[in-house]
Amino acid sequence: WLGDGFCYNIAPYNTAACGWDGGDCVEFNRLYPDCDTPNAYLIGNGFCHNWAPHNTAACGYDGGDCAEFNRLYPDCDAIAYLIGNGKCDNYAPNNTTACGYDGGDCLHNPTSNSNPTMIPTSSPIGECKVDNQDWLGDGFC
Repeated sequence: WLGDGFCYNIAPYNTAACGWDGGDCVEFNRLYPDCDTPNAYLIGNGFCHNWAPHNTAACGYDGGDCAEFNRLYPDCDAIAYLIGNGKCDNYAPNNTTACGYDGGDCLHNPTSNSNPTMIPTSSPIGECKVDNQDWLGDGFC
């Protein structure tokens, strides 16, 4: 694993004796000296890992990968790649106000009834879970 292009932030790899994982951890150590993750190769890899220790100040909010996610959903505890992926994950924490109703995936969409959805609480209907969205507001009681 030494010098394979991936920083393994664990002993004995990321140590002076092993040349900071054969040089793989030099930049990581410079940028994130207090980041305590064994999977340093996940930091800044283009995907937001929305869990500790990756999405923390010490790890540069996953090397910047979580910046947009944190801006849009600062209180969302869901797995970031599931938010706004085009599929309604109709469960907490995804389908909540904090996560933007799954990044908008679970907002009422009368053209699709493939997934039950939750109408945002700002709706007069409240938190309504249904199998057939087309029946909501269709004029029939």
